[in-house]
Amino acid sequence: MENASKALIISASVLLGLMIISVGVALFQSFGGFSRNITTQVEKNKIAEFNSQFLKYYNDEMELTAHDIVTLANLAHKTNIEQEVNENSVAYIKVRIRNTKQSLEKFTEEQLKELLQEQSDELVKINDEIVSKYYYKIVEINYDENSEKVNEVYINKYERKK
Repeated sequence: MENASKALIISASVLLGLMIISVGVALFQSFGGFSRNITTQVEKNKIAEFNSQFLKYYNDEMELTAHDIVTLANLAHKTNIEQEVNENSVAYIKVRIRNTKQSLEKFTEEQLKELLQEQSDELVKINDEIVSKYYYKIVEINYDENSEKVNEVYINKYERKK
């Protein structure tokens, strides 16, 4: 009888131990999944924040100035340097003016200044307002398939109609 009660106590202890271990494993898996979801969400937020730097200029109604284009070119150039990528990498960000075949992220500071000077030299008067003869629009943005980050920005240059 004494042995039977000891056996019951031992078996109850083993069952209780197994239940505690099962609850621990379930909690570990639950928290692991939660942690993965948080990590994934943080990564998505970082990508969205990165892309928003370019997407804020991507609007059908928005006419960009040469200053906006220079800002985009400098952003792409700076990001390429920070990520230590070369032109052959999928992470390399390109900013192109389509109808002039210019690759702005490669422009030197002097070339960017020339672009701004050219813009300020060519002014026209429209509706009693003096504006630049040309304006720009982003017509296409492409993304890296793996990282979902912007890697190409295509811009068209337009002449204002008087």
